[in-house]
Amino acid sequence: MQIGDLESMAIGRALAAQSHELKNVLAIVGEAAGLMEDLLELYRTQRPEGAIPAEMAARMDKALGSITAQVERGHRMTTDLNMLAHMPDRRLEHTLPDVDLGQITALACRFLERSARRCQVTLVPPPCVGVTVPADPQRCMAACMVLLEWLYLPLEPGGVIAPQPVALDPALDIDAMADLGSMPEGTARLLGAAGLSLEPCGGRLRLTLKGVSNDQRHTRVACG
Repeated sequence: MQIGDLESMAIGRALAAQSHELKNVLAIVGEAAGLMEDLLELYRTQRPEGAIPAEMAARMDKALGSITAQVERGHRMTTDLNMLAHMPDRRLEHTLPDVDLGQITALACRFLERSARRCQVTLVPPPCVGVTVPADPQRCMAACMVLLEWLYLPLEPGGVIAPQPVALDPALDIDAMADLGSMPEGTARLLGAAGLSLEPCGGRLRLTLKGVSNDQRHTRVACG
């Protein structure tokens, strides 16, 4: 095991522990909001003569609805964080895990959502491809994030990147125009180390997960 793997595992375990604790916090907040909704409804039912003024009731309902929506959003975010946190552990397995490029790219899109929004660009997470390939999920994740950033940063405000699965292939078609010759060397190396290829295909870019062998799993990537 290499030093880099130990570092990733340590950080991943810390992140996993905190994401689990955040889920507990969100569960408590969600239960409290639900209890408040039940109490309000009970008050309205049993004491109609002393009902809360309509305007105030509407504001309270809206506030509780917002809390519930944010708790659900928080659960989705912590699920993503937990998935990311456990990626380094997959490197301990004797054989590489099967990776779905759509799932990894969707995760990268969600993590980059805030950054893309600041550029007034929309990233649309793709569905699962359905075809898996043995690969290093952590390296695939890093490569997808770096690639997506390279693709969306030059876009005009209002731009959209929405990768679409290719039927029966571990690949995604990306409706984006880019000069592959201008890709930074480090990005190209990272894609290659992750077992990913990016090629023009019918006016789009096709990202394909070709995978890596067990012998290649610890390949060091120089990005300079």
